[in-house]
Amino acid sequence: MIIKPREGRAIKNKNSTRVIPLVGVSFDAMRAFPNGFPTYRDSDATLSATVNKYLRANGLMESDRHVMYSLRHSFEDRLLPAGVAASTKAIEELGFSSDTDRMVLQTELEQLSSQVERLRTVLPELDMSRLATSLERASNAYAKEHERDREAERTLSRTRQKEADAKELHDSVRKASNDALNQRLDRILPLITELYARLRPHPNFQDIKYKIRGELRRHLSFSVGDDINSRFVYSSGQRRATGLAFLIAVNFSMAWSRWSSILLDDPVQHIDDFRSVHLAELLGKLVSEGKQVICAVEDPALADLISRKVPVSGSGVAKRITLGIGENGRVVVSNQSDLVPMRPSVLVDHQSTRAV
Repeated sequence: MIIKPREGRAIKNKNSTRVIPLVGVSFDAMRAFPNGFPTYRDSDATLSATVNKYLRANGLMESDRHVMYSLRHSFEDRLLPAGVAASTKAIEELGFSSDTDRMVLQTELEQLSSQVERLRTVLPELDMSRLATSLERASNAYAKEHERDREAERTLSRTRQKEADAKELHDSVRKASNDALNQRLDRILPLITELYARLRPHPNFQDIKYKIRGELRRHLSFSVGDDINSRFVYSSGQRRATGLAFLIAVNFSMAWSRWSSILLDDPVQHIDDFRSVHLAELLGKLVSEGKQVICAVEDPALADLISRKVPVSGSGVAKRITLGIGENGRVVVSNQSDLVPMRPSVLVDHQSTRAV
């Protein structure tokens, strides 16, 4: 036997791969054992093992790692180039056994092809059924949303109707309030005119009229003469006298009020002496009609005038109180005295028994 090492041959081991063309007998072996053979190992009785021992014993090997290459190769290495192992794995993944006959696989393939054709036939019907189901769901959802929109429209319509009713009621209440205010002012207009004439704010304008403007916020204004706004022709003292006439008239017109008192805080500010006399006479007239008048003034002379003009029916009925600043800086009562009623004979001439 002649052994020649081939150039480029690598050391053979368990994991090495050889590319060897298949011969005729390999196809028969592949058909008989499609799963391959177990790893083949040389035994001591084989020819290759005997030759290897002889060569190694006589020092004919280049090294201890060299072995003689034989014609024996694993069946699996021969099947890899042909792709048989991959095909076998694919068949097993489909649920068939690796030793299943080709006719069985062909029959199964024909059945699967027939089922695929039937599925392709019914697929459009399934799509139409699914489309019809989706369309029905969409129609039901649209009907629900449409009904919800209609309910919202009805709710909005009722809300708008209630808003219109509330607005109409508000307008009616406001109109009734304005009418009541106008009626009340009409009732007290004669009293305002009389008080205005008593105070005589202006020598040229003896009569006064009122006017109400504004819808949301009512504004009361007075006019004199040819519809002239009194604010533009009256001085501050004259405007104050006009305001006093209006406020006193309103106080008299409060039939529901249980109070019979009038409180005036320095009402004669900016009023000249002539109109101060008219104011004192008006306050005296109010006292004579049973009204309680509390009036605060800064001028002592004006206080004396009002004290003389106020009718006093008896001792202790009316008082004059003078305020001042105490030692600690607070306001204190510095003087307090009762107004003495006028003697009945003060204006009678005892000699002629006639009133002066």
